[in-house]
Amino acid sequence: MVEKVDIKNRSGKMSAAPTPQNTPSSANNTTFGVKEPQFKTIDEGDEDLEAIDGRLDSLRNLTSQRISELPTSVQKRISSLKGLQKQYSSLELQFQRELFELEKTFAKKYGPLFERRRELVHGEKEPSEEEIKKGIPEGEEVSKALEGKNQKDQQMKGIPEFWLTAMKNVLSLSEMITPEDEKALRHLIDVRLVYMEKPGFQLQFEFEENPFFSNKVLTKSYYYLEETGASNVFMYGSAKGDEIQWRPNADLTIRTVVKKQRNKNTKQTRTVKVSEPRDSFFNFFSPPQMEDEEEENPGLDELLELDYQIGEDFKEKLIPRAVDWFTGEALEDYDEFGDLDVEDDDEDAESSSNENFSDSEDDSSENEDEDRTAHSKQNPAECRQQ
Repeated sequence: MVEKVDIKNRSGKMSAAPTPQNTPSSANNTTFGVKEPQFKTIDEGDEDLEAIDGRLDSLRNLTSQRISELPTSVQKRISSLKGLQKQYSSLELQFQRELFELEKTFAKKYGPLFERRRELVHGEKEPSEEEIKKGIPEGEEVSKALEGKNQKDQQMKGIPEFWLTAMKNVLSLSEMITPEDEKALRHLIDVRLVYMEKPGFQLQFEFEENPFFSNKVLTKSYYYLEETGASNVFMYGSAKGDEIQWRPNADLTIRTVVKKQRNKNTKQTRTVKVSEPRDSFFNFFSPPQMEDEEEENPGLDELLELDYQIGEDFKEKLIPRAVDWFTGEALEDYDEFGDLDVEDDDEDAESSSNENFSDSEDDSSENEDEDRTAHSKQNPAECRQQ
């Protein structure tokens, strides 16, 4: 079980739930993994954080002092209550561990259902009449769902863009997907959840042969800490993703920009190609890593929490109810949409360093990202406590 974390994501107000028919081919997306998330942290939201810490310390000291002044008989009773609390914590820890094992047990039971889903989505097998009947809403005529196939039906294999459409209907995931990513994600066959021996879980993304990378399966593993938190739940520790084997000139996480440079001495100009990171869903497989405690990185905690939240959204939202996200029905159960605020997002391209040459202007770029200047803000979404 994992301790709750509050994550703030951007969102946009939608007039209707996205479906395969009305989901836009491109959206205002942002990327996870390239830059710090654009939401307020507690440090940014309160200019007098040190004063708050001081008041909390004062309150703790005052409480401790008051308890120490209580009669000895009362202090003994308090000690006995602490003993009972320790016993409770021990049982709570046992409960959380057994609950985690129960999740793993049922994950195995879900396996055949998800494997059958994979076969239908990829078009490896066709559904039986009995399977179709079970999925027809009550009151709808069965005969309509079982009508004969026309020529167009016979040419279409499986359910095209099933996972891409489902992912785009989960707000936190759609924000990560760029138009260029969509071309690669159309080759996504299946998304699976696997529990590991060490406390944690692994997300597996299976792809068909595609022109972007040679990996058949990309994995992202989330590990829990050995110790538990104050409430005896497993706490997120770290994450690790597979290295993507990009094909030549197909890396979606970088772009090559052609720039002009001017020699400071001769005033001559030349053109150079510079590789720059860019927004991409596939940055998800290069998660932020914890650093030495002595090194300060104010944005790291937010990046780690956001990375874990994305993994939880795959685990708790997308994978269990993929077809409901594909049709847009799952959106009825999630109040994810807030007011749409538009703000400028000006990004300056980094200049390549050279002792004698300096950049004068960008000449052209290869694999340019589409301009995305409108971003939306979302109310805090609470991670499901397992």
